[in-house]
Amino acid sequence: HRSPTDLAVPICSAMATLEPVAKRRKVQLCWDVDGEATAPVDARLLQRAVENLISNALKFTEQGEVAFGQDGLHVRLRQFFNA
Repeated sequence: HRSPTDLAVPICSAMATLEPVAKRRKVQLCWDVDGEATAPVDARLLQRAVENLISNALKFTEQGEVAFGQDGLHVRLRQFFNA
């Protein structure tokens, strides 16, 4: 159910869940927060959606970095590859 949620909480939980996978793949997970953001969301569903996004990014990143960022209510996912 939707309730006012600090978006950093479910996003950080998702990243913590996938940190062991990233370490095994030698990929660094990064979280870039610019300010606080609260939104009326279902925190459990948001965490699951973020886990899916990060999991897919990890599948296609052999080495480098997966960065997940939040700027207010805007969320972005980027991949960086080591050459």
